[in-house]
Amino acid sequence: MKKICLAVIMLFAISSCATIETRSEGNKIDKQLIESIKPGVTTKKAIIETFGYPSKSNKKEDGTEEFIYNHVEKNVSSYFSGFIIKEKNAPTTSTALEIIIKDDIVIGYKFIKTAE
Repeated sequence: MKKICLAVIMLFAISSCATIETRSEGNKIDKQLIESIKPGVTTKKAIIETFGYPSKSNKKEDGTEEFIYNHVEKNVSSYFSGFIIKEKNAPTTSTALEIIIKDDIVIGYKFIKTAE
């Protein structure tokens, strides 16, 4: 009986110390900044000034260049001031911005947001 009581007390103590932390990877992609992109007008230089350098870029044979910006946020459980972190099954939100550039001018873009 003492072991059960001790286990319940420990479980309560651990769960009461839990907080939720937001862990983030990559540059956050602001939707208002995305709306400022104007295909045929916005320059490659303006994109880099606004969003920074992309997570990934690809030059294609047709002369276009693809900039890819990725951002991932996880809400993880944290115990004992971050000493123990539980990332498994943490709610995750991923955003990606793909921008197509030709002759240093944006010709198109796509914004994708997914939640798991």
